[in-house]
Amino acid sequence: MRTDKRSAMRHPTGTPGLMRAMNSANALTAVIASGSNTATQIAEMIGVSRTAIEAILTDLINTGWLHKAPLDGLGQLGRPAAQYDLSPGAGRVAAIDFDSHSTGVAVADLRGRILLTLREGIDAQFPRAERIETSLTLLRQALRRAKVRLADLLCVGIASPGVTDQGKVLLYGGGGLPGWTGHDLRADIATTLKVPSVLEGDSALGALAERRLGAGRDCHNFVYIYSGRRTGAAIISHGQILRGAHGAVGLIGELPEIRWRELETAYDDLSNDFVPILGLGIADMVLAVDPEVVIIGGSRRDLIEPRLNDLQTLVANRCPITPQLTLGHFGGDAVLRGSVCLAVDAVSAAVNLAISEGHPLPAPDALGPFIGPGI
Repeated sequence: MRTDKRSAMRHPTGTPGLMRAMNSANALTAVIASGSNTATQIAEMIGVSRTAIEAILTDLINTGWLHKAPLDGLGQLGRPAAQYDLSPGAGRVAAIDFDSHSTGVAVADLRGRILLTLREGIDAQFPRAERIETSLTLLRQALRRAKVRLADLLCVGIASPGVTDQGKVLLYGGGGLPGWTGHDLRADIATTLKVPSVLEGDSALGALAERRLGAGRDCHNFVYIYSGRRTGAAIISHGQILRGAHGAVGLIGELPEIRWRELETAYDDLSNDFVPILGLGIADMVLAVDPEVVIIGGSRRDLIEPRLNDLQTLVANRCPITPQLTLGHFGGDAVLRGSVCLAVDAVSAAVNLAISEGHPLPAPDALGPFIGPGI
């Protein structure tokens, strides 16, 4: 009789084993966020006793998440306390960014630190299957250069233009990318690579990059404007991507009155109409959401910088309560950075899901069943 991995060896709710697994997940999160620490420091961060932290760290070492980092005792009296950090064998994540004119890939560690990126130009009308195969070939090349095995990948974060939900591209209304709408992009990549994968829209991932690493790190509620070959919007609400019922939040560019489709032309040279057109859409988002700030990123970010004051004035003239408009930290790499964040978040969520379902702390190579089809 086959045993479902997700139903085997579960802890009864409320048992000491479940509490220990939850504390182990908290300790892992703390080490990922803060780097190498002593047992005492980790215990203080997660609020457990010195006795408890020893058992927790033993579990994290035995499952392959942590290791004792090399001691550096130079200049210290006595033997320095042992440091605990992510194990070199804990795994890596990867990212794929699909755009109408290119595909980009990245390989990163579990802290989201990028080890290597590659990007290749692709004709906008390139067929879907060939476009996907090009991206996977590029990813394999990046893995070789970064000296990371495909088997070491815990998750692949995928970015796609348009509306995505549960791994599928529900809608793509821009130019190029034939056959893109309706395709189960996540399943295609996950099946081919045999690596768990998650999918999100490009604007939302640009917002996620700013929230995790950029101009939105200290902001819990903001509107993000992605300005690249396409123009899109996303919302971070209470620190998380706001998706709506179908992943279509921020799709105001579909309104012809907004005229954002017109911004796809003259990509490298902003026309005189650029500020009025972009500003009208931003004002609509501000009136609907009342954000703390509006962050503008994407590959056109640097072109927009000299016009930022004009945009601010235009929005202020339309919105009685006007937030500050600011440039994002990320430009052309915004979406790829966000895709890495998506994969890292999926790994963390999988650990917590396994434990919330009553399983012991899972090893890195046992996370697959707990990484869902999409965010």
